[in-house]
Amino acid sequence: MGSLLRDKVRVAVAVCVVMAIAMLPGCNSSGCTDNKSSIPLAGFYSYETLAAISVNKISIGGVDAPDDSLIVNNSSASEVYLPFRAEYDETRFYIHYHQRGIDDPAYNDTLTFRYDRVPYFASEECGAMYKYEITDFTSTYHLIDSVALLDVVITNADREKIRIYFRTYEEPPVEEPDIPVDPDKPVDPDDSDPESNIETA
Repeated sequence: MGSLLRDKVRVAVAVCVVMAIAMLPGCNSSGCTDNKSSIPLAGFYSYETLAAISVNKISIGGVDAPDDSLIVNNSSASEVYLPFRAEYDETRFYIHYHQRGIDDPAYNDTLTFRYDRVPYFASEECGAMYKYEITDFTSTYHLIDSVALLDVVITNADREKIRIYFRTYEEPPVEEPDIPVDPDKPVDPDDSDPESNIETA
């Protein structure tokens, strides 16, 4: 009887220990809901309307970066992550436009970010990483009109920190051409509608 009671107590203690371990936060990435690296997110906007837009047929990559630095490859994008180089205090990106008439590197826009690298411990799940404090940035202005920084401190928070405003335009409405009056067609005096003398296609 005493042996059976001891076995029940051991089982109850084991169940309690297992439940306690299961309720402890584990060392996995589930607690690291944001980016595990400090990568700024840039959104694309129309300068004319200030609305978010998608830019067609663009390629984005790092200037003087390794060959695998292509971020967008001849496709559409409405936002993009721009990873800063942790071993340098400056990172440059180019935007190449593949549209007809501007598919030439001479029309590339270049973004340059200068920053201080600050190491910090994000959390147990995310570990240690750099955050970047942007000290200066410049841009060329071929299709880009302006660039706005929403926050100069770049952490692993998955929020838009950069807005790139592009020059956009709307196609003008197509006007129907005036249909000329045929001078060889006789005018019917009983016809009250003068438009009836206009030939239609």
